[in-house]
Amino acid sequence: MTPVFSKEVVTHTADILDILLNIQDIDPAKICGKVPYQPEQECTFIVDTSTASIKHRDDVKSDGNGMYIATGVHKQYFDSDYKKMKTESNAKYLVKSSYYTHGNTKTFCRRYHELFVRDNGIFGASAHILLTYQFKNNKPCTILREPHGNSSGRRQYERARKSTLLGIQERSKEGMSASDTYRSLMRSAGDFMTVENTANMPRSMQQIYDLRRSKDEEMIVDLIERSKQPNSEVIFVCEVPYLVIVLAQEWQLQLMEMCMTNHPSVIGIDVTYNCTQFYVTPLCLGHPLVVNRKGKRPYMVGPTCISNSQSREVFTLFANALILKNRGLRDGRLILGSDNQKGLVDGFSEPFRNVHHIACFRHLENNIRDKLTGCSSERKREFLDDILYGPKALANATAEEFPEHLEKLESRWEAMHKGFHMWFKTYQVDRFVKSVIREAREAAGLQEGEIYYNNSSEAINKILKKGMTAKTTVKTFIEHYGKEVQKVLSNIERSIVDEGPYSIRAQYRKELEVGKHCWRTMSLQQRLRAKKKLIRGSTKKLQRKSQQNGPSRSDVIVIPKRKSRKPGERIRLRQTSRCTASCHRGSQFYHLVRSISIRKGQECEKCNKIIKCVSKGCDSLLAAGYVFKSHMVNGRSEVKCVRSLVHLRCLRRSALYNRTLHMCPEFENLISEEQNDMLI
Repeated sequence: MTPVFSKEVVTHTADILDILLNIQDIDPAKICGKVPYQPEQECTFIVDTSTASIKHRDDVKSDGNGMYIATGVHKQYFDSDYKKMKTESNAKYLVKSSYYTHGNTKTFCRRYHELFVRDNGIFGASAHILLTYQFKNNKPCTILREPHGNSSGRRQYERARKSTLLGIQERSKEGMSASDTYRSLMRSAGDFMTVENTANMPRSMQQIYDLRRSKDEEMIVDLIERSKQPNSEVIFVCEVPYLVIVLAQEWQLQLMEMCMTNHPSVIGIDVTYNCTQFYVTPLCLGHPLVVNRKGKRPYMVGPTCISNSQSREVFTLFANALILKNRGLRDGRLILGSDNQKGLVDGFSEPFRNVHHIACFRHLENNIRDKLTGCSSERKREFLDDILYGPKALANATAEEFPEHLEKLESRWEAMHKGFHMWFKTYQVDRFVKSVIREAREAAGLQEGEIYYNNSSEAINKILKKGMTAKTTVKTFIEHYGKEVQKVLSNIERSIVDEGPYSIRAQYRKELEVGKHCWRTMSLQQRLRAKKKLIRGSTKKLQRKSQQNGPSRSDVIVIPKRKSRKPGERIRLRQTSRCTASCHRGSQFYHLVRSISIRKGQECEKCNKIIKCVSKGCDSLLAAGYVFKSHMVNGRSEVKCVRSLVHLRCLRRSALYNRTLHMCPEFENLISEEQNDMLI
């Protein structure tokens, strides 16, 4: 007969702390030295895991009742005076509660309470565990023990103990065969006729074969080798202290840099489940240079993290992996939009130097509705108007007005739902002020009155989860991820010729779009150049936003002077090539400034047309050896000539001057200013 501590269920963490701390005052007859087997009634057990029959703490979870589903974990910190604390700093005790629901009988629940005591800054686990079983709504029923979902037989499922699984792995590392491993574990558990709990034995030989394969180790080794290959979507693999796999391609990192520098926009992030046996966290990027057929910015999958935890350290490793692959991300302005998950926000705030966070209103609304359980829909709507959507809502207040508005709502909220004001003030205010109020949204680039929803991130999660389940292997998911990323990249490339679901934005079409007829006649090198220009966002309009201190060195084009001639030698002027495309027919000025050598069959850089013929001729401008320099004038680039007065007079006599003046009337003013200023 298994000793029962109480037939009543202990639920409060303060009572659990008191029981486990004062374990010496409890009658030893009420403490279990063995794992309770197939409990079917509401009761509370205290299990001593230091006894010889319990070889591992997790053996307590193998109670013979079949499969349980984990539903959550709760941690509560206490100080030395047994008062509750919000964080682990200066905490003396930690009560960790794990919640489970029976896989076949959904109304039957199990709770697993552990006590940790801090000693020299480290939390150590107590030897005793408080185990409770309870029926929902206090309605007892028969517990069903059915076969496992993956089993083809009719035998009911029984979970093997953790110590049994570890014993299989240890014997496998020693080189013991599967049959010898089975016999060794049977001897350690006792004879088959005298064994107390079948969980002490392997379920079958197949279980031993499955554990001997070490699938996880093979997967990690394979991913590490894959990350070393060029152009691989796996850029980072970390096994300790957490399993972290980062997937990204070069164009995704360049798009992310574009969203953080030249064209700042919100980058969505949301953790999703049931893609693999791990957590999947993709970034959602909006492309600033293309639009969909509705004229709106398209959102696409960005770098993605696969991990076995949602802790702050995991997201810090994720962010560091991105910066390690693209150093330009560190100094950019990261505007992160999420569901306000604390570990996620804190993890990205460490590696990036300039991070701004905004929270999704829909997730905030769901959290508030969950807290207002028992209230009518009208009452919940009043709370939402006070907090998020009303004209005088807290979300529309400034940082200075927020505390005063919150205090005014205390009496009203307490009358409507007791304890709600204290919950909101304790757990929501800090993050609300940093990521929800009007000033926070406007600082993130949202317009006045605009609110943020992470619908785009949810849509990306839906795409990645298509055809995936919790049993999907990581290798299968990575292949699925690569296909989806390649599909998005193909749609972006097709926008160059205005095909597919995307098209170039109107203000960038002149620089990035290429006609279909011209595309067919372009060489592979020219097509790659056009694609590179779109992927990197190397347009003049975007580059101007990053120019602060005048033109860079690449803006200065030097045309070499003519060589000195010997006495009696005839001056031989440099011959140049002229583009005869429709946009430049009769003018050499553009190509002279750009210092482009034109040949037959090449592409015109301005109009993306192929040069059909080339005409050669002498030009006094090149003979004079001018230097042209790009300047910013009224928000647009102007070309300025910086040479001596003699050269300016020579320029006025050239035929090129007349043709240039015909195309650019401002050129006369620039030359006059040079003549007056005498810059050189």
